[in-house]
Amino acid sequence: MWLTRLLDDYLARREARLALREFRRLAAAEEAVVLKEPKYNPVLLGRERLAIGDEEEALRHWEEAVARFPDYVARSFEALCLAIDLRLFDEAERLAAAGRKRRPPDPLWFEASAELADRRGDVETALTRWSEVRKRFPALWLAWVKVPNCLRSLDRPDEAEAMLTQAIKRFPDRPEAWIAHASLIESRGVWSDALERWNRVEELFPRHADGPLGAARALDALGRPGEAESRLKAVRHQHPSHPDIIIPLARHAARRGDWEAAALAWQNVRERWPHRPEGYHGGREALAALGRHDEADQIRAASP
Repeated sequence: MWLTRLLDDYLARREARLALREFRRLAAAEEAVVLKEPKYNPVLLGRERLAIGDEEEALRHWEEAVARFPDYVARSFEALCLAIDLRLFDEAERLAAAGRKRRPPDPLWFEASAELADRRGDVETALTRWSEVRKRFPALWLAWVKVPNCLRSLDRPDEAEAMLTQAIKRFPDRPEAWIAHASLIESRGVWSDALERWNRVEELFPRHADGPLGAARALDALGRPGEAESRLKAVRHQHPSHPDIIIPLARHAARRGDWEAAALAWQNVRERWPHRPEGYHGGREALAALGRHDEADQIRAASP
């Protein structure tokens, strides 16, 4: 009997995915018709500019899209995402409400509406909306992680724990569920359990940096900084572009009093991630400890 239920569940999910794929294909075709100049899309240009931190130019593209292609903006999911990212929350609410009404089979509009409440910091509304997403689209994983996040923010950790336990059973291949499960126990300060869960994340998803990062935080909290540093060193070549691995390694060098290594590490951070203030703060500290005060002053002047 259990095998029959499992097969039925699989077929239902597959049918839902196929229907959703066809629905989105038709919706994309519809939006391409609505946009008068499909080869020039200021909404997509705005999202590209925002991705590199150019909010002013992204806002200019948004205003251009509203002025030139209002019908497209009113119906485009990409436009809704841009409005949310630009924190144009009232406009985003109108777009999301229209999208939910126009396309009730499409979970993207419901998820975006819930995400909008998250961005506004309205946790109670976010919980209500993510709960609706989970009930409407139980085969999709995102709401199964977002609802516990809301419960955690509302200081309801036991409910969050129970739902995340369900989430990792329903979606064992989704790293997000396991990461949220480990993050929850970390937020409660139960460091030995957090270490166990982060170890499990690393074991299941070795290509993700979250596992070793979380394990290193837990080891630090447990008073085992040497092991924490070793865990980070073991994966830094696997994640060479991940600042949240390189920055803790620089901090470990400073904690050990190895100021030469710390100065080099912080220089690496500044060169690769010039927007990260840690590179400047840490670099000044290391250079001052080495008596290189002129260089420390130069870094202070260059700080963002």
